[in-house]
Amino acid sequence: MVTKWDKQRSEWYYRAVEQSNYPERAVKTLLPLLRKCDSVIDIGAGCGALSIPIARLVKRVTATEPSKWMYALLLRSAKEAGIKNITAYNSGWLKTGVKGGLKSKLKPHDMVLCANLPPDIVCNVNFLSYISKVSGKYVVYLHGAGEWNRFYYDDLYPLLLGRKYIHDGDYLKTYSFLHGQGIFANTKIFEFYLDQPFKDFDDAMDFWRHRLKARLTKRKEKILSDFLKKKLISTRNRSRGAGMTGQSNTLTAPFGLRRAAIMWWKSC
Repeated sequence: MVTKWDKQRSEWYYRAVEQSNYPERAVKTLLPLLRKCDSVIDIGAGCGALSIPIARLVKRVTATEPSKWMYALLLRSAKEAGIKNITAYNSGWLKTGVKGGLKSKLKPHDMVLCANLPPDIVCNVNFLSYISKVSGKYVVYLHGAGEWNRFYYDDLYPLLLGRKYIHDGDYLKTYSFLHGQGIFANTKIFEFYLDQPFKDFDDAMDFWRHRLKARLTKRKEKILSDFLKKKLISTRNRSRGAGMTGQSNTLTAPFGLRRAAIMWWKSC
């Protein structure tokens, strides 16, 4: 599993999750299944957005995360939350199994959760075969539903890069793959907010420079700056995220209401 989650990107996402209702809404949607489970494997667990609240509801969670930066944030978040029933591995998916730091093969758990993994992983027959073997009761896929103006790319790509932003496919692509494998997954859509907070305006500019992966001219830097000044809103921060403690005036990029699909099926 090739990861794009470097230190900066991981910390921005961590701060966003702290102020989001995404974990709460996702876990609430999963609750009827979680009540029937004692153990969960969270593959691609990130900073623990779902692993940590799920660990409060089941006996044990095994989390695998390929990014060393996300993995570190997961460990820190679990420690700060007083969660002791998560076993985490800095590992990802490689060809036919979970590799990279995983000392032994994963033992079967009641649920295998795969949230927001890249399509080339979840739509992979080898991956599907593997997670089916380590799932005792349920396999759950979580993926975005519908299009949203991802980080304002619909506006910024034409302005800064001279081309239209091409949206990734939503959950229907994954659902179609599962259907082709003879899996008729149950599906439920939930809504959530996942806005992006920033320490200051320079932090916001760095975020988009990092995301766009393009060297901007002075003219385009001004275009981006003017655009963000119209979009960002002033907010009062009360979280204890990476580099942000106590209360302070910060900026937030409001991305609006988003949707995700939870697809699940019985593995046995």
